[in-house]
Amino acid sequence: MKMKLPKMSAQLITHIAMLVALEIVLNRFAAINTQYLKIAFNFIPIVVCAIIYGPLWAAVTWSIADIIGAVFLNTVGGAYFPGFTVTLALAGMVYGFFLHRKTVKPWHIIAAVLIYSLILSYLLNTIWISMVYGTPMAVLFVSRLVQLVCNIVFQSIMIPLLLTTIRKVPQLNRLAVSVHSAE
Repeated sequence: MKMKLPKMSAQLITHIAMLVALEIVLNRFAAINTQYLKIAFNFIPIVVCAIIYGPLWAAVTWSIADIIGAVFLNTVGGAYFPGFTVTLALAGMVYGFFLHRKTVKPWHIIAAVLIYSLILSYLLNTIWISMVYGTPMAVLFVSRLVQLVCNIVFQSIMIPLLLTTIRKVPQLNRLAVSVHSAE
């Protein structure tokens, strides 16, 4: 599947900026945090970006949001760690690769959610957390299992709803169609 970047425009920059802001708010202020579980809705603006603009813009959007959030709104303390940004950039690429298409099939959604959840969030982020905090990886893998399962279920439900919403909202559908037709 050959993908081109949408033409850089004021509209594109504005949409990316709004999605970055929404991701920061959802991640830093609207997430539910417990000692062992974080339920966040911050993937939603990135999935919307991936569906409409594709893998590169989804990666850029999540990277910018993570850097701004980590540097200016750090809620956990500690220094900025770029490994998490790399993970989120890869996640944006994964979502864009599987969801930026005229027809998204159920297996596209399942593949995107499983690659993000198992490889990027569970495996790679566990490595980063272990490096940053010095917690043994075995302990982290066990403690992050509940979050992994919740993440897979939640995203598997939400992404089809987002796809349906984008198709039903005329402005979003026109935007998605115009980006696809420009490719």
